Amino acid sequence: MESGNRSPLRLHESPLKMAVVVEGVSVAGAAGAGRFRLKRRNFRGKESSLRLLLLLDLAERAPSRSLRRMWSWLVGKRDAVESKEVLEIGDVQPSNPFTELQVLAGHTDIVRLLVRLDDYRFASAGDDCRVIIWNVKSGEKMHVCQGHSRPITAMTVLSTAVGDLEIHKLQSTVLLTASSDKTIIMWDINTGQPLKILANSEGSLISVKCLLVLREEALWLSGGKYLLLWSQDGTLLSKVATHRQEVLYGLEYGKETPRQRQLQQLKALTVHAEHVHSLLSLQGGWFASGSLDGELILWNSGNLAEHRKVALHAPISPQLQKSHCSQAYPCSIAHLSTDSQCVFAAVGSGICVYDLTSQRLVACQRNAHNSQVLQVVKLQESGLLVSCSEDGTTRIWKLHSPAAAQLPRRRTASERWSLGLVGDLIGHSGALQMLLDFEKHGLASCSTDQLIIVWKEGERASLYRNSLARNLNRHYQQTCKSETTSFDDQNII
Repeated sequence: MESGNRSPLRLHESPLKMAVVVEGVSVAGAAGAGRFRLKRRNFRGKESSLRLLLLLDLAERAPSRSLRRMWSWLVGKRDAVESKEVLEIGDVQPSNPFTELQVLAGHTDIVRLLVRLDDYRFASAGDDCRVIIWNVKSGEKMHVCQGHSRPITAMTVLSTAVGDLEIHKLQSTVLLTASSDKTIIMWDINTGQPLKILANSEGSLISVKCLLVLREEALWLSGGKYLLLWSQDGTLLSKVATHRQEVLYGLEYGKETPRQRQLQQLKALTVHAEHVHSLLSLQGGWFASGSLDGELILWNSGNLAEHRKVALHAPISPQLQKSHCSQAYPCSIAHLSTDSQCVFAAVGSGICVYDLTSQRLVACQRNAHNSQVLQVVKLQESGLLVSCSEDGTTRIWKLHSPAAAQLPRRRTASERWSLGLVGDLIGHSGALQMLLDFEKHGLASCSTDQLIIVWKEGERASLYRNSLARNLNRHYQQTCKSETTSFDDQNII
Protein backbone atom coordinates (compact mmCIF):
# COMPACT_ATOMS: atom_id res chain seq x y z
CA MET A 1 0.00 0.00 0.00
CA GLU A 2 2.95 2.33 -0.27
CA SER A 3 2.82 5.17 -2.73
CA GLY A 4 5.69 3.75 -4.76
CA ASN A 5 3.66 0.62 -5.56
CA ARG A 6 0.73 2.43 -7.07
CA SER A 7 0.21 1.48 -10.69
CA PRO A 8 0.29 4.29 -13.27
CA LEU A 9 -2.69 5.55 -15.25
CA ARG A 10 -2.41 5.52 -19.02
CA LEU A 11 -4.42 7.57 -21.49
CA HIS A 12 -6.17 5.98 -24.47
CA GLU A 13 -8.21 7.45 -27.28
CA SER A 14 -11.28 5.87 -28.88
CA PRO A 15 -14.06 7.03 -31.20
CA LEU A 16 -17.28 8.21 -29.61
CA LYS A 17 -20.84 7.66 -30.84
CA MET A 18 -24.22 8.54 -29.38
CA ALA A 19 -27.88 8.73 -30.32
CA VAL A 20 -31.10 10.07 -28.84
CA VAL A 21 -34.81 9.82 -29.67
CA VAL A 22 -36.45 13.20 -30.30
CA GLU A 23 -40.11 14.03 -30.68
CA GLY A 24 -41.14 14.22 -34.33
CA VAL A 25 -37.93 12.59 -35.53
CA SER A 26 -37.28 8.95 -34.81
CA VAL A 27 -33.58 9.20 -34.13
CA ALA A 28 -30.75 11.71 -34.04
CA GLY A 29 -27.18 10.51 -34.24
CA ALA A 30 -23.86 12.17 -33.55
CA ALA A 31 -20.22 11.27 -33.96
CA GLY A 32 -17.51 12.92 -31.92
CA ALA A 33 -13.79 13.19 -32.52
CA GLY A 34 -12.93 11.05 -29.52
CA ARG A 35 -12.55 10.94 -25.76
CA PHE A 36 -9.94 10.00 -23.20
CA ARG A 37 -10.14 6.86 -21.11
CA LEU A 38 -8.25 6.04 -17.95
CA LYS A 39 -7.04 2.50 -17.54
CA ARG A 40 -5.31 1.14 -14.48
CA ARG A 41 -2.65 -1.50 -15.05
CA ASN A 42 -1.20 -4.24 -12.84
CA PHE A 43 -4.03 -4.75 -10.36
CA ARG A 44 -2.47 -6.06 -7.19
CA GLY A 45 -4.67 -9.06 -6.50
CA LYS A 46 -7.41 -10.15 -4.13
CA GLU A 47 -5.45 -9.62 -0.92
CA SER A 48 -4.72 -6.02 -1.81
CA SER A 49 -8.35 -5.56 -2.87
CA LEU A 50 -9.52 -6.81 0.52
CA ARG A 51 -7.26 -4.33 2.28
CA LEU A 52 -8.70 -1.55 0.12
CA LEU A 53 -12.25 -2.50 1.09
CA LEU A 54 -11.36 -2.56 4.78
CA LEU A 55 -9.67 0.81 4.51
CA LEU A 56 -12.67 2.14 2.64
CA ASP A 57 -14.99 1.09 5.45
CA LEU A 58 -12.73 2.65 8.08
CA ALA A 59 -12.35 5.83 6.09
CA GLU A 60 -16.09 6.24 5.63
CA ARG A 61 -16.65 5.93 9.37
CA ALA A 62 -13.82 8.28 10.23
CA PRO A 63 -15.06 11.37 12.10
CA SER A 64 -12.64 13.80 10.50
CA ARG A 65 -11.87 14.88 6.97
CA SER A 66 -8.14 14.41 7.59
CA LEU A 67 -8.60 10.65 8.00
CA ARG A 68 -10.71 10.47 4.86
CA ARG A 69 -7.99 12.31 2.96
CA MET A 70 -5.50 9.79 4.36
CA TRP A 71 -7.66 7.08 2.79
CA SER A 72 -7.50 8.88 -0.56
CA TRP A 73 -3.69 9.03 -0.29
CA LEU A 74 -3.45 5.31 0.56
CA VAL A 75 -5.50 4.06 -2.40
CA GLY A 76 -3.78 6.28 -4.94
CA LYS A 77 -3.55 9.80 -6.23
CA ARG A 78 -6.43 11.00 -8.37
CA ASP A 79 -5.65 12.54 -11.72
CA ALA A 80 -6.80 16.09 -11.07
CA VAL A 81 -5.91 19.63 -11.98
CA GLU A 82 -5.09 21.41 -8.74
CA SER A 83 -7.26 24.46 -8.17
CA LYS A 84 -7.64 26.61 -5.07
CA GLU A 85 -11.00 27.90 -6.30
CA VAL A 86 -12.83 24.56 -6.03
CA LEU A 87 -15.48 24.64 -3.30
CA GLU A 88 -14.79 22.70 -0.11
CA ILE A 89 -17.22 21.40 2.49
CA GLY A 90 -16.66 20.44 6.11
CA ASP A 91 -17.35 17.21 7.93
CA VAL A 92 -20.81 18.29 9.08
CA GLN A 93 -23.17 17.74 6.13
CA PRO A 94 -26.75 17.76 7.46
CA SER A 95 -28.28 17.98 3.97
CA ASN A 96 -26.31 15.00 2.65
CA PRO A 97 -28.81 12.10 2.50
CA PHE A 98 -26.16 9.41 2.01
CA THR A 99 -24.62 8.36 5.32
CA GLU A 100 -23.84 4.74 4.50
CA LEU A 101 -22.13 2.91 1.65
CA GLN A 102 -21.94 -0.63 0.32
CA VAL A 103 -19.02 -1.73 -1.85
CA LEU A 104 -19.75 -4.23 -4.63
CA ALA A 105 -16.62 -5.99 -5.87
CA GLY A 106 -16.80 -8.38 -8.81
CA HIS A 107 -15.20 -6.74 -11.81
CA THR A 108 -11.51 -7.11 -12.65
CA ASP A 109 -11.15 -4.01 -14.82
CA ILE A 110 -12.67 -0.55 -15.31
CA VAL A 111 -16.44 -0.43 -14.75
CA ARG A 112 -17.95 2.00 -17.26
CA LEU A 113 -21.66 1.25 -17.56
CA LEU A 114 -24.62 0.95 -15.18
CA VAL A 115 -28.18 0.18 -16.32
CA ARG A 116 -31.29 -0.17 -14.19
CA LEU A 117 -33.31 -3.32 -14.92
CA ASP A 118 -36.27 -2.96 -12.53
CA ASP A 119 -37.10 -1.75 -9.02
CA TYR A 120 -34.32 -3.73 -7.32
CA ARG A 121 -31.88 -4.98 -9.98
CA PHE A 122 -29.23 -3.29 -12.08
CA ALA A 123 -26.47 -4.40 -14.45
CA SER A 124 -22.84 -3.28 -14.61
CA ALA A 125 -20.31 -3.74 -17.41
CA GLY A 126 -16.90 -2.54 -18.50
CA ASP A 127 -13.49 -3.52 -19.75
CA ASP A 128 -13.39 -7.02 -18.21
CA CYS A 129 -15.82 -8.27 -20.91
CA ARG A 130 -18.46 -9.40 -18.42
CA VAL A 131 -21.88 -8.20 -17.27
CA ILE A 132 -22.88 -8.56 -13.62
CA ILE A 133 -26.49 -8.34 -12.44
CA TRP A 134 -26.84 -7.06 -8.87
CA ASN A 135 -29.54 -6.78 -6.23
CA VAL A 136 -29.30 -3.15 -5.12
CA LYS A 137 -31.07 -3.77 -1.80
CA SER A 138 -28.83 -6.58 -0.53
CA GLY A 139 -25.75 -6.12 -2.71
CA GLU A 140 -26.06 -9.73 -3.87
CA LYS A 141 -24.34 -10.72 -7.10
CA MET A 142 -27.23 -12.46 -8.88
CA HIS A 143 -25.72 -13.39 -12.25
CA VAL A 144 -22.41 -13.07 -14.07
CA CYS A 145 -23.02 -12.91 -17.83
CA GLN A 146 -20.03 -14.03 -19.87
CA GLY A 147 -20.00 -14.09 -23.65
CA HIS A 148 -17.97 -11.14 -24.92
CA SER A 149 -14.24 -11.44 -25.59
CA ARG A 150 -13.45 -7.70 -25.65
CA PRO A 151 -14.48 -4.68 -23.53
CA ILE A 152 -18.19 -3.84 -23.48
CA THR A 153 -18.85 -0.44 -25.05
CA ALA A 154 -22.64 0.01 -24.74
CA MET A 155 -25.54 -1.41 -22.74
CA THR A 156 -29.29 -0.79 -22.56
CA VAL A 157 -32.59 -2.47 -21.68
CA LEU A 158 -35.12 -3.65 -24.26
CA SER A 159 -38.68 -4.05 -22.93
CA THR A 160 -40.91 -6.34 -24.97
CA ALA A 161 -44.48 -7.60 -24.89
CA VAL A 162 -44.55 -10.98 -23.12
CA GLY A 163 -45.12 -13.81 -25.61
CA ASP A 164 -45.01 -11.46 -28.60
CA LEU A 165 -41.91 -12.94 -30.17
CA GLU A 166 -40.39 -16.40 -30.24
CA ILE A 167 -37.20 -15.29 -28.53
CA HIS A 168 -39.05 -13.41 -25.80
CA LYS A 169 -41.42 -16.10 -24.54
CA LEU A 170 -41.99 -15.44 -20.82
CA GLN A 171 -39.43 -12.64 -21.14
CA SER A 172 -40.54 -9.04 -20.70
CA THR A 173 -37.10 -7.44 -20.30
CA VAL A 174 -33.99 -8.17 -22.35
CA LEU A 175 -30.54 -6.71 -21.74
CA LEU A 176 -28.56 -5.59 -24.80
CA THR A 177 -24.76 -5.28 -24.75
CA ALA A 178 -22.36 -4.27 -27.52
CA SER A 179 -18.64 -4.95 -27.46
CA SER A 180 -15.47 -4.16 -29.36
CA ASP A 181 -15.41 -7.87 -30.28
CA LYS A 182 -17.94 -6.89 -33.00
CA THR A 183 -20.93 -8.65 -31.44
CA ILE A 184 -24.18 -7.64 -29.77
CA ILE A 185 -25.67 -10.04 -27.23
CA MET A 186 -29.28 -10.21 -26.03
CA TRP A 187 -29.37 -11.50 -22.42
CA ASP A 188 -32.03 -13.12 -20.25
CA ILE A 189 -31.82 -11.04 -17.06
CA ASN A 190 -33.44 -13.81 -14.97
CA THR A 191 -30.86 -16.48 -15.81
CA GLY A 192 -27.87 -14.50 -17.04
CA GLN A 193 -27.77 -16.60 -20.20
CA PRO A 194 -27.55 -15.22 -23.77
CA LEU A 195 -30.78 -15.38 -25.76
CA LYS A 196 -29.21 -14.41 -29.07
CA ILE A 197 -25.79 -13.35 -30.34
CA LEU A 198 -25.70 -10.92 -33.26
CA ALA A 199 -22.35 -11.44 -34.98
CA ASN A 200 -20.51 -9.05 -37.28
CA SER A 201 -21.93 -9.08 -40.80
CA GLU A 202 -19.93 -7.37 -43.56
CA GLY A 203 -18.32 -5.10 -40.98
CA SER A 204 -21.68 -3.77 -39.75
CA LEU A 205 -20.89 -4.09 -36.04
CA ILE A 206 -17.47 -2.44 -36.14
CA SER A 207 -16.95 0.09 -33.34
CA VAL A 208 -20.47 0.00 -31.85
CA LYS A 209 -20.51 2.78 -29.25
CA CYS A 210 -24.20 3.25 -28.50
CA LEU A 211 -27.48 1.35 -28.28
CA LEU A 212 -30.81 3.17 -28.47
CA VAL A 213 -34.31 1.75 -27.97
CA LEU A 214 -37.26 3.25 -29.90
CA ARG A 215 -39.96 2.15 -27.46
CA GLU A 216 -42.97 3.49 -29.36
CA GLU A 217 -41.82 1.81 -32.56
CA ALA A 218 -40.76 -1.48 -30.87
CA LEU A 219 -37.35 -1.14 -32.54
CA TRP A 220 -33.77 -0.46 -31.47
CA LEU A 221 -30.59 0.89 -33.05
CA SER A 222 -26.86 0.37 -32.77
CA GLY A 223 -24.45 3.16 -33.69
CA GLY A 224 -20.83 2.87 -34.74
CA LYS A 225 -19.22 2.85 -38.14
CA TYR A 226 -22.75 2.07 -39.35
CA LEU A 227 -26.15 3.03 -37.94
CA LEU A 228 -28.26 -0.15 -37.84
CA LEU A 229 -32.00 -0.53 -37.27
CA TRP A 230 -33.14 -3.76 -35.57
CA SER A 231 -36.45 -5.38 -34.71
CA GLN A 232 -37.10 -6.61 -31.17
CA ASP A 233 -36.03 -10.15 -32.01
CA GLY A 234 -32.68 -9.02 -33.42
CA THR A 235 -33.54 -8.95 -37.13
CA LEU A 236 -31.59 -6.32 -39.10
CA LEU A 237 -34.02 -3.99 -40.89
CA SER A 238 -31.89 -1.13 -42.22
CA LYS A 239 -28.25 -0.05 -42.45
CA VAL A 240 -26.64 3.31 -43.26
CA ALA A 241 -23.04 4.45 -43.10
CA THR A 242 -22.37 7.21 -40.56
CA HIS A 243 -20.66 10.49 -41.42
CA ARG A 244 -17.85 12.41 -39.84
CA GLN A 245 -20.22 15.29 -39.24
CA GLU A 246 -23.32 15.15 -37.03
CA VAL A 247 -26.36 13.96 -38.99
CA LEU A 248 -30.06 13.52 -38.13
CA TYR A 249 -31.85 10.40 -39.33
CA GLY A 250 -35.55 9.54 -39.53
CA LEU A 251 -37.65 6.42 -40.09
CA GLU A 252 -39.23 6.00 -43.51
CA TYR A 253 -42.20 3.65 -43.88
CA GLY A 254 -42.80 1.61 -47.01
CA LYS A 255 -45.84 2.63 -49.08
CA GLU A 256 -46.84 -0.90 -50.08
CA THR A 257 -45.66 -2.57 -46.87
CA PRO A 258 -46.09 -0.15 -43.93
CA ARG A 259 -44.21 -2.48 -41.58
CA GLN A 260 -41.09 -2.13 -43.71
CA ARG A 261 -38.98 0.68 -42.25
CA GLN A 262 -35.77 2.28 -43.50
CA LEU A 263 -33.38 4.86 -42.10
CA GLN A 264 -33.30 8.11 -44.05
CA GLN A 265 -30.84 10.98 -43.67
CA LEU A 266 -32.68 14.21 -42.84
CA LYS A 267 -30.22 16.95 -41.99
CA ALA A 268 -26.63 17.62 -40.97
CA LEU A 269 -26.01 19.58 -37.77
CA THR A 270 -23.55 22.05 -39.24
CA VAL A 271 -24.22 24.86 -36.73
CA HIS A 272 -21.78 23.59 -34.11
CA ALA A 273 -18.17 24.69 -34.56
CA GLU A 274 -16.88 21.55 -32.81
CA HIS A 275 -18.02 17.95 -32.56
CA VAL A 276 -21.22 17.19 -30.65
CA HIS A 277 -20.42 15.34 -27.43
CA SER A 278 -23.91 15.00 -25.90
CA LEU A 279 -27.55 14.85 -27.00
CA LEU A 280 -30.77 15.15 -25.01
CA SER A 281 -34.44 14.68 -25.91
CA LEU A 282 -36.80 17.26 -24.40
CA GLN A 283 -40.57 17.52 -24.04
CA GLY A 284 -42.67 19.71 -26.28
CA GLY A 285 -40.97 18.85 -29.57
CA TRP A 286 -37.43 19.95 -28.74
CA PHE A 287 -34.01 18.41 -28.33
CA ALA A 288 -30.64 19.75 -27.22
CA SER A 289 -27.05 19.20 -28.34
CA GLY A 290 -23.81 20.07 -26.57
CA SER A 291 -20.41 20.34 -28.23
CA LEU A 292 -16.76 20.16 -27.25
CA ASP A 293 -16.41 23.96 -27.22
CA GLY A 294 -19.08 24.39 -24.52
CA GLU A 295 -21.93 25.41 -26.82
CA LEU A 296 -25.52 24.32 -26.13
CA ILE A 297 -28.09 24.47 -28.95
CA LEU A 298 -31.85 23.88 -28.64
CA TRP A 299 -33.52 22.47 -31.76
CA ASN A 300 -37.10 22.22 -33.00
CA SER A 301 -37.63 18.55 -33.78
CA GLY A 302 -40.52 19.37 -36.14
CA ASN A 303 -38.63 21.41 -38.74
CA LEU A 304 -35.09 20.63 -37.43
CA ALA A 305 -34.37 24.34 -37.14
CA GLU A 306 -32.05 25.89 -34.60
CA HIS A 307 -34.07 27.60 -31.87
CA ARG A 308 -31.52 29.01 -29.45
CA LYS A 309 -27.76 28.90 -28.99
CA VAL A 310 -26.21 29.30 -25.52
CA ALA A 311 -22.52 29.51 -24.65
CA LEU A 312 -22.13 27.60 -21.38
CA HIS A 313 -18.40 28.19 -21.12
CA ALA A 314 -16.89 31.21 -19.41
CA PRO A 315 -14.01 33.25 -20.90
CA ILE A 316 -10.77 31.43 -20.06
CA SER A 317 -8.08 33.50 -18.37
CA PRO A 318 -4.42 32.97 -19.36
CA GLN A 319 -3.70 31.44 -15.94
CA LEU A 320 -6.58 28.96 -16.22
CA GLN A 321 -5.71 28.18 -19.82
CA LYS A 322 -2.15 27.37 -18.72
CA SER A 323 -3.43 25.00 -16.02
CA HIS A 324 -5.56 23.21 -18.62
CA CYS A 325 -2.78 22.97 -21.20
CA SER A 326 -3.01 19.17 -21.24
CA GLN A 327 -6.73 19.27 -22.09
CA ALA A 328 -7.73 19.90 -25.68
CA TYR A 329 -11.26 21.01 -24.73
CA PRO A 330 -11.38 22.28 -21.12
CA CYS A 331 -14.96 23.55 -21.51
CA SER A 332 -16.54 20.61 -23.34
CA ILE A 333 -20.11 19.56 -22.53
CA ALA A 334 -19.70 15.94 -21.47
CA HIS A 335 -23.27 15.22 -20.38
CA LEU A 336 -26.81 16.63 -20.51
CA SER A 337 -29.82 15.66 -18.38
CA THR A 338 -33.24 17.15 -17.66
CA ASP A 339 -36.17 17.11 -15.23
CA SER A 340 -38.54 18.60 -17.89
CA GLN A 341 -38.09 22.08 -16.36
CA CYS A 342 -34.34 22.58 -16.59
CA VAL A 343 -31.36 21.23 -18.51
CA PHE A 344 -28.38 20.25 -16.37
CA ALA A 345 -25.03 20.28 -18.15
CA ALA A 346 -21.58 18.98 -17.20
CA VAL A 347 -19.31 21.70 -18.62
CA GLY A 348 -15.58 21.27 -18.16
CA SER A 349 -14.94 21.02 -14.42
CA GLY A 350 -18.25 22.72 -13.59
CA ILE A 351 -22.01 22.32 -13.89
CA CYS A 352 -24.62 24.67 -15.42
CA VAL A 353 -28.41 24.90 -15.18
CA TYR A 354 -30.50 26.19 -18.10
CA ASP A 355 -34.15 27.04 -17.41
CA LEU A 356 -36.42 25.93 -20.26
CA THR A 357 -39.30 28.21 -19.20
CA SER A 358 -37.39 31.49 -19.18
CA GLN A 359 -34.86 30.12 -21.71
CA ARG A 360 -31.96 31.50 -19.68
CA LEU A 361 -28.84 30.20 -18.07
CA VAL A 362 -29.92 30.53 -14.43
CA ALA A 363 -27.07 28.98 -12.42
CA CYS A 364 -23.45 27.95 -12.91
CA GLN A 365 -20.74 26.54 -10.68
CA ARG A 366 -17.59 26.77 -12.79
CA ASN A 367 -15.33 25.09 -10.23
CA ALA A 368 -17.44 22.18 -9.06
CA HIS A 369 -14.58 19.68 -9.32
CA ASN A 370 -10.84 19.56 -9.86
CA SER A 371 -11.21 17.85 -13.23
CA GLN A 372 -13.69 17.10 -16.03
CA VAL A 373 -17.26 16.50 -14.83
CA LEU A 374 -18.60 13.41 -16.60
CA GLN A 375 -22.23 13.31 -15.46
CA VAL A 376 -24.88 15.35 -13.66
CA VAL A 377 -28.13 13.73 -12.48
CA LYS A 378 -31.08 14.99 -10.46
CA LEU A 379 -32.27 12.67 -7.68
CA GLN A 380 -35.97 11.96 -8.02
CA GLU A 381 -36.71 11.70 -4.29
CA SER A 382 -34.83 14.69 -2.89
CA GLY A 383 -34.45 16.90 -5.96
CA LEU A 384 -30.73 17.30 -5.25
CA LEU A 385 -28.17 17.37 -8.06
CA VAL A 386 -25.27 14.91 -8.05
CA SER A 387 -22.14 15.32 -10.17
CA CYS A 388 -19.23 12.94 -10.69
CA SER A 389 -15.80 13.71 -12.10
CA GLU A 390 -12.55 12.27 -13.37
CA ASP A 391 -10.96 13.47 -10.13
CA GLY A 392 -12.67 10.56 -8.34
CA THR A 393 -15.20 12.62 -6.39
CA THR A 394 -18.98 12.68 -6.28
CA ARG A 395 -20.57 15.90 -5.02
CA ILE A 396 -24.13 16.80 -4.03
CA TRP A 397 -25.66 20.19 -4.86
CA LYS A 398 -28.86 22.00 -3.98
CA LEU A 399 -30.39 24.36 -6.52
CA HIS A 400 -31.72 27.44 -4.72
CA SER A 401 -34.44 29.38 -6.55
CA PRO A 402 -36.09 31.88 -4.16
CA ALA A 403 -39.68 32.99 -4.70
CA ALA A 404 -39.99 35.73 -7.29
CA ALA A 405 -41.99 37.93 -4.90
CA GLN A 406 -39.03 38.23 -2.56
CA LEU A 407 -36.68 39.43 -5.27
CA PRO A 408 -36.11 42.82 -6.91
CA ARG A 409 -37.71 42.97 -10.36
CA ARG A 410 -34.58 44.13 -12.15
CA ARG A 411 -32.35 41.31 -11.00
CA THR A 412 -31.31 38.86 -13.67
CA ALA A 413 -32.12 35.16 -13.62
CA SER A 414 -28.49 34.26 -12.95
CA GLU A 415 -28.65 36.29 -9.72
CA ARG A 416 -31.86 34.68 -8.55
CA TRP A 417 -30.55 31.13 -8.65
CA SER A 418 -27.55 29.50 -7.02
CA LEU A 419 -25.94 26.08 -6.61
CA GLY A 420 -24.92 25.23 -3.06
CA LEU A 421 -22.58 22.37 -2.16
CA VAL A 422 -24.31 20.24 0.50
CA GLY A 423 -22.26 17.05 0.48
CA ASP A 424 -19.47 14.98 -1.00
CA LEU A 425 -19.11 11.21 -1.34
CA ILE A 426 -15.58 9.94 -0.79
CA GLY A 427 -14.91 6.29 -1.57
CA HIS A 428 -13.60 5.70 -5.07
CA SER A 429 -9.88 5.87 -5.80
CA GLY A 430 -10.20 6.30 -9.57
CA ALA A 431 -12.06 8.42 -12.09
CA LEU A 432 -15.84 8.16 -11.79
CA GLN A 433 -17.53 6.80 -14.90
CA MET A 434 -21.27 6.79 -14.24
CA LEU A 435 -24.05 7.37 -11.70
CA LEU A 436 -27.37 5.54 -11.37
CA ASP A 437 -30.24 6.88 -9.24
CA PHE A 438 -32.18 4.11 -7.48
CA GLU A 439 -34.47 6.46 -5.53
CA LYS A 440 -35.25 4.94 -2.11
CA HIS A 441 -32.55 2.30 -2.53
CA GLY A 442 -29.78 4.86 -2.97
CA LEU A 443 -27.30 5.95 -5.61
CA ALA A 444 -24.88 3.66 -7.46
CA SER A 445 -21.53 4.79 -8.87
CA CYS A 446 -18.81 3.01 -10.86
CA SER A 447 -15.18 3.89 -11.40
CA THR A 448 -11.83 2.99 -12.91
CA ASP A 449 -10.94 1.41 -9.55
CA GLN A 450 -13.02 -1.66 -10.60
CA LEU A 451 -15.56 -1.08 -7.81
CA ILE A 452 -19.24 -0.21 -7.62
CA ILE A 453 -20.43 1.72 -4.58
CA VAL A 454 -24.08 1.98 -3.55
CA TRP A 455 -24.56 5.10 -1.43
CA LYS A 456 -27.50 4.72 0.95
CA GLU A 457 -29.51 6.62 3.50
CA GLY A 458 -28.33 5.11 6.79
CA GLU A 459 -31.65 5.07 8.63
CA ARG A 460 -33.54 3.50 5.74
CA ALA A 461 -30.80 0.89 5.20
CA SER A 462 -30.90 0.04 8.91
CA LEU A 463 -34.67 -0.49 8.78
CA TYR A 464 -34.24 -2.82 5.80
CA ARG A 465 -31.60 -4.89 7.64
CA ASN A 466 -33.77 -5.13 10.75
CA SER A 467 -36.73 -6.26 8.66
CA LEU A 468 -34.56 -8.83 6.91
CA ALA A 469 -33.25 -10.12 10.25
CA ARG A 470 -36.80 -10.49 11.61
CA ASN A 471 -37.89 -12.42 8.52
CA LEU A 472 -34.88 -14.74 8.77
CA ASN A 473 -35.53 -15.32 12.47
CA ARG A 474 -39.21 -16.07 11.80
CA HIS A 475 -38.26 -18.51 9.03
CA TYR A 476 -35.71 -20.20 11.33
CA GLN A 477 -38.28 -20.63 14.11
CA GLN A 478 -40.83 -22.09 11.70
CA THR A 479 -38.22 -24.52 10.36
CA CYS A 480 -37.25 -25.63 13.87
CA LYS A 481 -40.90 -26.08 14.84
CA SER A 482 -41.55 -28.15 11.72
CA GLU A 483 -38.55 -30.39 12.41
CA THR A 484 -39.62 -30.88 16.04
CA THR A 485 -43.15 -31.88 14.99
CA SER A 486 -41.76 -34.35 12.45
CA PHE A 487 -39.46 -35.88 15.10
CA ASP A 488 -42.38 -36.33 17.56
CA ASP A 489 -44.49 -38.05 14.87
CA GLN A 490 -41.67 -40.50 14.17
CA ASN A 491 -41.40 -41.38 17.90
CA ILE A 492 -45.15 -42.03 18.10
CA ILE A 493 -44.96 -44.40 15.14
